[in-house]
Amino acid sequence: MIDPSLLVSESKFEEILEWVKQPSLDMAAEKYYVPASFVEVLYEVEPNFEVISYFKDGAKVIDLRYLRERLEKEKKLEQFKLMRDHLEKYSTFFEFLLINTKNDKIARILLEEWVFLQEKSLAISRIKKPFKEFVKAGAVCIEFGKRTLDYAVSRTVKKESDLLTTVDRLRAVAKWIAVGGPQILPLVDPLTKLVGLSTSFFLLFDP
Repeated sequence: MIDPSLLVSESKFEEILEWVKQPSLDMAAEKYYVPASFVEVLYEVEPNFEVISYFKDGAKVIDLRYLRERLEKEKKLEQFKLMRDHLEKYSTFFEFLLINTKNDKIARILLEEWVFLQEKSLAISRIKKPFKEFVKAGAVCIEFGKRTLDYAVSRTVKKESDLLTTVDRLRAVAKWIAVGGPQILPLVDPLTKLVGLSTSFFLLFDP
């Protein structure tokens, strides 16, 4: 999942386009997603200035009409939409996101990222803000720096290193890389005893 902070940045968006088109050994299996609610915002930019500003966070903003057209045409970038069961399962989390952001559309975009992170795969971002919102909404964040990631990649067995190698590879395009869901359990099994399996948590890498 690609956070909008990488999409609205003029320089980063071009990097993302190059990244998703690069050849890889498992390219047929790789898919890249953007929050569907963010794409909807691009159809009415003026009334959604607050949403754009939230993800802009100091970057030079790309031409938003161009961004929308590219997101619509680029086959490697798919829109992730929430299903009805997602809305029911994560309703409480959404309520906290809404209370904290005070903006329904920002909260909806963040919820799409959170659901994807918990149910599907990774989330990458240029800014730390979205992940801070997850913590404020009740999630537990286990944060790792570059040195820890390098050590983990060098020490893990193949089953676990596939995930860590992917995180390592994403350093080229993202400042912050989050991993959630069942796939992280083998990496943090001792920690789950501390935070509890009933707690929603994720790993956050700052390469």
